[in-house]
Amino acid sequence: MSDPRASVMCAVPAARYGRRLDEGADPEKSGGGVPLHRAAVFGSPEVVAELAGRVADMDAVEHGVTALWEAVVAKKPENARALADAGADPWRPALGGWSPGRLSLAGPTPDLFQVPEGVRLTHAERAAADEAARLASALSTFHYDGTGLACVASIDAAEAFRRLQAAPVGDDVVEELLEDPFAYDMDESLRIIGVTCVPGGCVLTQPWGYAPQMPGVLTRLSADTVCYGLYANPKSGNQGSIARHGRMEGSDLHPGGGPYDDEPSEDVLASYLLRTTRKASLPGDGVVYLPLRRRIWSMAHPWAARGLHDVGLDRSPAASHTLYGTEVAAERLRVRMLSQSRIVAVGDPPGQPRDRDPRERTKRQVLADHFEKCRVLRPQGAHITLYARPGHC
Repeated sequence: MSDPRASVMCAVPAARYGRRLDEGADPEKSGGGVPLHRAAVFGSPEVVAELAGRVADMDAVEHGVTALWEAVVAKKPENARALADAGADPWRPALGGWSPGRLSLAGPTPDLFQVPEGVRLTHAERAAADEAARLASALSTFHYDGTGLACVASIDAAEAFRRLQAAPVGDDVVEELLEDPFAYDMDESLRIIGVTCVPGGCVLTQPWGYAPQMPGVLTRLSADTVCYGLYANPKSGNQGSIARHGRMEGSDLHPGGGPYDDEPSEDVLASYLLRTTRKASLPGDGVVYLPLRRRIWSMAHPWAARGLHDVGLDRSPAASHTLYGTEVAAERLRVRMLSQSRIVAVGDPPGQPRDRDPRERTKRQVLADHFEKCRVLRPQGAHITLYARPGHC
């Protein structure tokens, strides 16, 4: 077992981080990987700068990429600037021939680095980036957990209907189902799928289930063509499948994952654009519960807050022997919130009375005074808002 003093944690204040390094923590390695890479994604700019001054090679590579690459892909522009200021090379080629600097030209911060003469996106790359931004805007309020999809090339809705030997469902049944799909017996609701024509093919959808990406559905739809199935599993994450010419080619895929070392340039760009247009939180974002008792939602569904930093938590429910855990005092809570670039606020639906506890007032005040509202999701019985410092949405 490794010495815990040698583990370099990213989610600590810079001063404390520096003290741990002074006491002998290794800035080059830890049990969780290369510390600078972890800090680039999860740490603050101050922590990144502190660590950058301690490492031997600012452009050390882990899994084919540098820490600066990780910061760009994770949408951490302040961390990326801290790394570049410390000597990291934005124009060093990495995956698919892309450098962190050139990749940033396709994202939300194209002015992140001073661009050398002659470095630019191709027309095709610029078009892909523009389309990604358009899709992100169109889908920014779409709550997709639990949704099943099948995207089929080269056939229209009528042909998909024929291949599945489907029968139309009455409008009254659909309206009732959409009002509360989970009130239906699953064996019945999984048999109802929507289909619509789109440029280049058609899309089958089921907002409440996985039926569109079942092998029996995909193999029938993919005769003489290709289709991709997706189920946004709320429990275990997105699951993808590929069917071509009536045969399954891939299953249990992980759409949205990072590219491999040997993937072509266009796949590296597609992966980056997907990551930069996700509609909700990113790993390392803060989360606050308005009020405290709403933390029980994350306890019941821990996958929903995986990778988020619980800003207000002092002692967990288990440690405090309470149902919701305990939170830090209001002033300390304020300091913690101000250290975040982005915060997900999980609260009651509009119209509910506000708690008057000093901690709850602090949460509302800090968000109102120092953050801007990026987007709002309204799953049943909740109100989830992504806040960010100006320019970080």
